[in-house]
Amino acid sequence: GRRAARWMLLIAALCPIFVLEARMTCGSCAALYLLPIALCLIARGVTKPAALYPGMIVLALTVTFCCMKTAIGLVTACADTFSVMFPRSLSYRSWAIVFTAFSLLVSNIGLSKIISFSAPVLYFLYPLAIMLILLNIFGKYFDYARPVFTWAIAFTMIAAVFDLLKVAGLAQGVVDWVSTWLPFYSLGLGWIVPGAVGTMIGLIIARHGKKTA
Repeated sequence: GRRAARWMLLIAALCPIFVLEARMTCGSCAALYLLPIALCLIARGVTKPAALYPGMIVLALTVTFCCMKTAIGLVTACADTFSVMFPRSLSYRSWAIVFTAFSLLVSNIGLSKIISFSAPVLYFLYPLAIMLILLNIFGKYFDYARPVFTWAIAFTMIAAVFDLLKVAGLAQGVVDWVSTWLPFYSLGLGWIVPGAVGTMIGLIIARHGKKTA
């Protein structure tokens, strides 16, 4: 654990672009590189505007260490999870190296391209994640019945597919047609009504199953 964290710290320090994998904004990315720029300017004797150097250095250090911490945590957590899930494949250290190399390669694609690739997937997953969270919060009121989860997620997934198509720019005719009748779709909340309908269907099926049993 500690040895892997030290290796990750060294890699992140020697290769700042790797830290971009921590979902930094464009401003944060720029701030990350302000530190070496400021140090080079100071070393060359450039003293104007000198009042900006302390703020640049503090901001760059803050962003660097915050994002480095996130990057280290992500890689070590993934490595630990995969080493437990697949104990006969690679060791924890090997998984950490694999995820580090993968993150380094992906980060070099560029932030805008990463967002363009990941946005459709995120728009598809976030309604499902929210619905699962809500079902688990209120699951005690319906005994965490499986039909409720199944129907709620199934109906939510239908709306999530439409969100994916909208963000990906695919099947615009279908997207325009859905936006005319699906409530809250223009607000990015088109999954609410289908999710509620699926939940009600699941509750009815769950209660009917209890009565017949």
